Amino acid sequence: MHVNAVKFWRYDRPVRKLQSFDCQLGHTKRFLTCLSIDKHDTFAYCGSRYGDVLEISIEKAVFKRTGPLNRIFQGGVSQINTKFDGYLLLANNDGSVAKIDKTSMKVIDEVQLC
Repeated sequence: MHVNAVKFWRYDRPVRKLQSFDCQLGHTKRFLTCLSIDKHDTFAYCGSRYGDVLEISIEKAVFKRTGPLNRIFQGGVSQINTKFDGYLLLANNDGSVAKIDKTSMKVIDEVQLC
């Protein structure tokens, strides 16, 4: 789905209902393929068919940035793992796995799988 906004859900405890809210991506439009939320529930990382990752602040519903810097993965990003402190692991459709630093959004290491 080609989107320029990402929809999130928030549980309103006193009313006991789910409420949706949108995060506008501005001029950035992507086909999103995967999404992972960090362990502190502060940022969502969305992989795209274009081959980059979108970082979104969940608390403020604000699009922060795209990454990794100076690198696009051919075939797009198929999976994101945020379980590691300070790093993202990206599985790409070109058969590679990349380790990305969350603070600088630079590729630290990359391995091409058979």
